[in-house]
Formats: sequence, structure tokens, C-alpha cells
Amino acid sequence: MRQKRKCVYHAAMAIWLIACAASLAGCPSELATRLRYDVHINRHFDTLLERDLILVAENTYPDPEDVVELYPLGTNPEDLPENVWWYYGYFGSDTRYPYAITADAIEYYKQKVLEDRANAVPEPDLWEAHSEDFRYTATVKYFATFNGEEGETFSDVYVVTMSLNWRESCGPLCGGGFYQDREVVLTPSGEVLQVLGDGEAGQFYS
Repeated sequence: MRQKRKCVYHAAMAIWLIACAASLAGCPSELATRLRYDVHINRHFDTLLERDLILVAENTYPDPEDVVELYPLGTNPEDLPENVWWYYGYFGSDTRYPYAITADAIEYYKQKVLEDRANAVPEPDLWEAHSEDFRYTATVKYFATFNGEEGETFSDVYVVTMSLNWRESCGPLCGGGFYQDREVVLTPSGEVLQVLGDGEAGQFYS
């Protein structure tokens, strides 16, 4: 049996899906030649409970007392917003780096890509000088027992696993980006028991 694949016409252009058979026409060529500002947001869940737990995880924010460690020495955590999730790095104040994956972080990177796309100058298809890509994925899994960060054991819990990746390219030899991961341990009622992964984001440059 020939495999089929789905082509996603991402939010950078419209919110709708195109299904295409790999053995036939394939995906529309404009996805490869014109769609250089991509947004991929995928939340995987099977039940309404799992959906709600993902939302709880996304709306769990780090303590400013922890985030301030990545700010310049002497910064007062009380001067940071209550729901701060970011700090600044290689890209300066133009781009926030994710200390934690949160609902605001997801919206920030989505809007950044869409706004940059709206303001982009058209380029010939043969010279893709600039591109930008944001990817976010969330999954949730039930565990009868789960080992925590410090060796503790949680029983009857769900773990929401999130990953975020943003990159920007200004040509074949120039570009960079960062990535962040997060796990949130919750009870079936939505109580947050532990958050794993928050901190300095991974970075890559070329």
C-alpha cells in the first residue's frame, strides 16, 4: 500500500489543511517557494481532560525570582512582569528567549512570524534570502507512577510534554535560533505537582 502524507497549509497563510497523495501531484509548489514564514502549532490529546491539562500546563508561569537569574546582574525580580517567561540573548531586545514554554510564549512567537511575514519584501523563488519558522508541540500521557526530578514518586498523574523551536535564516550562511522543552506533572484535577525543564534555552547559529 502506498503511503499518504498530509500537507499543512500553515497559519502563516491560512488556517486550513490540504491532504495530498505522495504518489500523485504532491503538495502545491508554492508551499516550498513562497511559504518561508511558517507557524506549526500542534496539541495532541484524545480526551477533553487531556486538552484541559495541556491548557493548565501552558498557563503555568515560572517564578520571577528564578527568571531574573538570566537578566543582567542587579535586576530586581520585582521589576519583572508577574507572568514573565522570557529573557534576552544573542538577538538582543528584538527577540525574546523562552525561559519557559507558556501560553504567552506560544502566542508571542506565532505573532512574531506572522508579522514578519506580513512585512517581508518579496524575493525571487531562486533566492530564498530570508526565512523564519516557529514550531510548538504538546503531548499528554497518563502515568500510574512517575519519578520526579529529585527522586520522588508521583502516583496517578498526567505529564504534559512541550517542545518549542524558533529559527530565523538570512541566507545560506547566516541564521540562528533556539529551542526549549518543558514537562509539567499534574493530577487529574489539574493541580500542578512539578515543572521540569525551565531555564536557559538551547541555542544554535550559523
